[in-house]
Amino acid sequence: MNMGLLVKNGPNKGAHYPLNDTQPVAGTNFAINDGITTIGRGIESDIQVNDAKVSRQHCQIIKDKNNYLIRDLNSRNHIKINEKVITETTLHVGDEITLGDTILVFSPRTNIPDDKKFQKTDGNLNEILHSSTVKIALKDSDAVFDTKIIKEDFAKYKKAHESLLTLYKVGNIINSIRDMRELFSSILEVLFEVVNPDRCVLMTYDEETKEMVPQAVKRKNEPVKEDEKLPISRTLISYITKNKEAILSSDAMDDTRFRGKESIAKLSIRSIMCAPITSKERLIGLIYVDCDQATHQFEDHDLQLLLAIAGQAGIAIENSKLFEDLHSLFLDTIKTLVAMIDAKDQYTRGHSERVCAISLLIADELNINKIEKETLRLAAILHDIGKIWIPEEILNKASTLTAEELENIRKHPETGAKIIGNIKNLEEVVYGVRHHHERFDGKGYPDGLSGKQIPLMARILCVADSFDAMISNRPYRDAHGREKAISELKNGSGTQFDPEIVEAFLKAAKKASFIFSEFDIGESESKKS
Repeated sequence: MNMGLLVKNGPNKGAHYPLNDTQPVAGTNFAINDGITTIGRGIESDIQVNDAKVSRQHCQIIKDKNNYLIRDLNSRNHIKINEKVITETTLHVGDEITLGDTILVFSPRTNIPDDKKFQKTDGNLNEILHSSTVKIALKDSDAVFDTKIIKEDFAKYKKAHESLLTLYKVGNIINSIRDMRELFSSILEVLFEVVNPDRCVLMTYDEETKEMVPQAVKRKNEPVKEDEKLPISRTLISYITKNKEAILSSDAMDDTRFRGKESIAKLSIRSIMCAPITSKERLIGLIYVDCDQATHQFEDHDLQLLLAIAGQAGIAIENSKLFEDLHSLFLDTIKTLVAMIDAKDQYTRGHSERVCAISLLIADELNINKIEKETLRLAAILHDIGKIWIPEEILNKASTLTAEELENIRKHPETGAKIIGNIKNLEEVVYGVRHHHERFDGKGYPDGLSGKQIPLMARILCVADSFDAMISNRPYRDAHGREKAISELKNGSGTQFDPEIVEAFLKAAKKASFIFSEFDIGESESKKS
């Protein structure tokens, strides 16, 4: 029975990855696969899982006659089978394999609906290499992926297959990344694995200045200093910018295009490749790679791979830029809403931004992942949005609030949750907004949740919100001193506040003095309240 892995949770949810089986090539002594499937985050893995908690090579599934054995490869976060940590075991149909935040189900390939099957490049190679999907995707790189060479030279056939597999994995990596800086870094990391250069630079084209701007730099044997720029021939950059054509120089020292260039001689550069990054025929940037005399020289095959990667990079960069533009517009809209609250309540102006900054520092101490931090950021900025419906005379009242006025104030978490609950993509943020006034002992509002029933982001917001409120002036009292505010947090640990969050805050406060100083709020250390 042919087996595979169905993605239950994580990147490519719903996709199905067939597992490797031994496949001898007719008329040869070669086998395409050896029955071993490697799973991990690295591009070299057979099944690539784009999950930060997954090791580059996390585990292997080994076909042994009719059985499948799964083995941990000394991974950082281990593997779990049906929630139990294992190092090696035999898989059974229906077993759930947990790698980081990704869950894979071991299942027969015949049980997967057609629309859930995932084409994998090292399955039936003859079928895959002749599929219309592959031909369309690689129409500009026929020199690398010409399947007519299969019968003529098995070594070249194997190289073509590896190139196809590489490009599939490259696309899987870079097209799943939305953060621009992370995208640039990932593209260079991929290039180092694929074409093995000594140096690599990615530049983007500035439409206003008409110049190429370095965005990411990587060396093979040594780290790159911050803001370091590798020397690149201006002639080369000008050529790429003007003609949008790739350049390959197998021997740069002897190439008339670079003769007399000091950077070439100084770095003993032997071979150079440079390819434009384009999207819809518009120049986006370029990728430059080189290697020195001590290593190899690039060939046409390497250039074709670089061009294919640059093509995928162009699409990914455009998508990432569009995502960032939409995200910026979204954040600007949210900040406008928050500004409306600040306009009503002069005493809490800037409060949401400070709560956001403190919350993210706590999150760093708790090693919260990037996606959850972004949700926390939005929840912190919006946590008091419900106050927009509270009259200004109540918000700015200097005397004691009446019971009715206090009840009005206490409704703002529920009101805020209702306001943002109707906004698409903010469903997770609702929990932080609604529950940031719950208490760890269950005596808070609006729902009286206690302990770990309270969402983590709400427990973080509770500490950050309370601390900033204590060190800020309010209409009914002056700001507390910082020492007293910290003392109040410690005293409330276990009752009002989650002890784990208080501890994380105290660690963050020691590292980040700006929590107290740069906001210029509250009293000085020497002044006691």
